[in-house]
Amino acid sequence: MPSLEITINIGITGPTTPRPNISIPTYQLFLTNAPEKFDGFGTTTLEDHTFGEKVQRLVMIPVNHLDWQLSRYSSGMHSAEKTDDPHAAQSAVQILWNRLTGKVDQ
Repeated sequence: MPSLEITINIGITGPTTPRPNISIPTYQLFLTNAPEKFDGFGTTTLEDHTFGEKVQRLVMIPVNHLDWQLSRYSSGMHSAEKTDDPHAAQSAVQILWNRLTGKVDQ
């Protein structure tokens, strides 16, 4: 199964004035039990998940900082598991859209 990646594209409309190239990172989704203080370089918490007594965060990590972020989690003895679950991807898209449009996460 191919890796699930989220790429954010920004559409620009208007006059055909030359615009600088904008670099938009690609992200991968992970579940981690690490606290947010272990996040860096653009890693973003999307939501918390509770599995019994176990609480994990769904995070999106920029692929260009993936090795650093996973090493940071493991340095604190925390786990991080990549998720290719389409429900997690749909949830991520909805959360990002809600944040972009100013709606409360549902």
